[in-house]
Amino acid sequence: MPSEEALPPGAQRQFLEELHVHYRQAGRPAVRTIEEVSGQTVSRETARRLLVGRALGRWKVVEALFVALCRISKTDPDVPKWEGGYEDGPTYRDHLRNLWNTAIDAPAPTPLAEQLRAQEDAAKQKVLQGEDPWAQTPADPWATSRRGSGWGGNSASLQDEPPPF
Repeated sequence: MPSEEALPPGAQRQFLEELHVHYRQAGRPAVRTIEEVSGQTVSRETARRLLVGRALGRWKVVEALFVALCRISKTDPDVPKWEGGYEDGPTYRDHLRNLWNTAIDAPAPTPLAEQLRAQEDAAKQKVLQGEDPWAQTPADPWATSRRGSGWGGNSASLQDEPPPF
């Protein structure tokens, strides 16, 4: 399972997390085993790319990988996913397909490192264009004038307000 930096939270991560539930239940089989159990429908490279989140694949291939994992774990893919009053609820297969559809329709996630790099580049552009608010010293509303005030200066130029009491 990739880190959140590599695959940020979102629809694609949810899909991959569900796929990994079945991968773990199958005992984390080698991709060679998945290829053999799938009847060569899922190649080793395709299984690897799907399991590390590098690809979403077509549903036919994802379903073949899922069914292979279910065979290895001796799980029926067509039983309801949730027990206890959800007899009409989605099966494991239906649930995975819904997550896959959502992931396919979602925009591609931008890894966190790329997002941070883009934010940093935008901040640098603002500095270069003189739009950086931290690059300028704001006027200090509490500052007093140095002309004629301070030690040995004319203290009459300081117009303090009397205390409110």
